[in-house]
Amino acid sequence: MWQENWIRLPGVRLLMSFFIIHTTIQAQVRDSWNLQSERMLYSSSGLWTTWGSWTTCSSSCGDGVVLRSRKCLRISAKDTCVGDLRQYKSCHSKKCPADAVPFRNVQCAVYNNRPIPGSSEKTYNWVPFYGASNACDLNCLAVGYNFYYTFGRVLDGTSCGEDSVGTCISGKCLTAGCDGVLGSGETVDSCGSCGGKKDSCIFIWNVFRDPYPSTGFFQYKNVTRIPAGALHIKVKDQSRNILGSLSGAEPRH
Repeated sequence: MWQENWIRLPGVRLLMSFFIIHTTIQAQVRDSWNLQSERMLYSSSGLWTTWGSWTTCSSSCGDGVVLRSRKCLRISAKDTCVGDLRQYKSCHSKKCPADAVPFRNVQCAVYNNRPIPGSSEKTYNWVPFYGASNACDLNCLAVGYNFYYTFGRVLDGTSCGEDSVGTCISGKCLTAGCDGVLGSGETVDSCGSCGGKKDSCIFIWNVFRDPYPSTGFFQYKNVTRIPAGALHIKVKDQSRNILGSLSGAEPRH
């Protein structure tokens, strides 16, 4: 499917730039990326196995995590593998009931009516405290008192905060990359490819100049065709002309 751009009136000076997706190049890049991924399984000493299957969601409702792992095969105890032993993704099994207790609240409530380790026998009830520096510590506020206590780390899959998009894994607040893996850091490149290197599409830049349309003063003139799937389209007009686009049978101005 092509999208046609039309223009009318004189003195046209039009700057156009856009990316065209090229499926053949994408296939070549994917094959090259898969080959690089296979090579990354090998390190100078240890050898990674392939990834195992993803586990079920850690939460029966609301947000949770799934994980998969792999093993490092070693010839000697000194051998190591470069990379992550585990990968995590966010999951959402179903919406929790309105009266469901949030996951962090449940973890704080475990210590209700128990003395603080190393202190007197006085006991407290606890609720989450979100003002501490590390959002992935289990910081709990003593109900009716003005202090909080840190009971180690929160469990994996706990939200980093009430309004946070991050998820706590091993004491760190991680956000998902475009591949869905927490902490991967993968982003979508200008070609629309997750983890791409801007080499799976073609960048086109052109300046259009033309006099009056030969068919008449108020007639349209075809400027260019933009293929379906093009990304980051930028059209800059430095004249007083009227720009229009045609997608299918309906023109737009």
